[in-house]
Amino acid sequence: MKGIQHFVFSKIGISIILVAFVYQLIMMGILLPGYAAVPNNLDQLQVTVLNEDPKQGKEIAQQLKKALPYEQMSFSNIKQAKKALKEREIQLIIEIPKNFTTQLQDSKKRANIQFYTNEANAPLVKEAMQQTTHQVENTLKQQVRSKQLQAMKQSKEEITQFENKLAVKVTPIYTMREGMQNQLGPLFLVLANIVSSMVVSMLLAKGFKALQFKIGRLQSFMGMQIVIVLAAIIAPLAGMFIFTILEQYNITTLFEVWFTHILVFTASLEIFTISSFVIGRFALFANLAFMFTQIIAGGGIIPREAMYGYYRLMSNISPMYYGIQADYTLLVGGTELASYWYGLLAIIIVVGIISTFIFCTPRSKKTQEAK
Repeated sequence: MKGIQHFVFSKIGISIILVAFVYQLIMMGILLPGYAAVPNNLDQLQVTVLNEDPKQGKEIAQQLKKALPYEQMSFSNIKQAKKALKEREIQLIIEIPKNFTTQLQDSKKRANIQFYTNEANAPLVKEAMQQTTHQVENTLKQQVRSKQLQAMKQSKEEITQFENKLAVKVTPIYTMREGMQNQLGPLFLVLANIVSSMVVSMLLAKGFKALQFKIGRLQSFMGMQIVIVLAAIIAPLAGMFIFTILEQYNITTLFEVWFTHILVFTASLEIFTISSFVIGRFALFANLAFMFTQIIAGGGIIPREAMYGYYRLMSNISPMYYGIQADYTLLVGGTELASYWYGLLAIIIVVGIISTFIFCTPRSKKTQEAK
């Protein structure tokens, strides 16, 4: 019994219980508050109502703007609005064409209202815009019905025929392939790189500490950087291999996705390695906190506009955010790929400078052993 008691109350036993407790504390303390932004913050999503009809369309547009539960942006023409939609600055365009009133009054034609969406977005955005489209269609029909009842006395059959003249057409600027594996693909592909780089960072920092006094800090640092580059080139291929078994993409797209993941892995590994080296045995908690923060801040589930301030701020320095957005652009569609690559490169450069200073600054052996 003394042996059992000794094991339970040993440093190992207490450490195991402490790690399990703190892990859940970190996970729940970061993820739950992050997801609490939904659905309350979905009203921060951006949409636009673009009216080109000076008659009935003008009144309908005003009523729609009042009814839509989202932030709204204004554009002078459909070309500008589509550009913003492609860049994911807005999530929905409602266009009332210039001949809307004419079509509504012509018994042989249907009055069309055009909806434009972008499916290269987090699943929550796609779902919210689909619901909005149905709600707006019902609202429009009610408005048209109300106007006709006020204007003239018609039978129910005539009013129903008039309502059927109103046609709502939804056109995705970019269309996502069917299946949850495609909707969550960008999130899982990038998350695989984040988690694997976090695990590798602990081994890398440990290896540096073991070799720095044998071969020197400079050579150890250079060797560590070479390992980081090699790991960043090879590791993402595993996740991509599994993904391409399920979904087929052209070689150019796969190469660009691979390049994106090389940048994501490099940026993440540099960050996690600094933490593992500086904090030592407690780095696991810091790295877990950063990883869980990135799951929210990455924008693969909750759009950036709907995040709470802390997560939105962290998305600016999150490799996961730039990686997920780049994957959406490559696998579904978009126009801002270069900006996401530049974001990842900026993180790598800044963290690389910090890493060089930290790892190449001489420290005593006692200081390293203390960690």
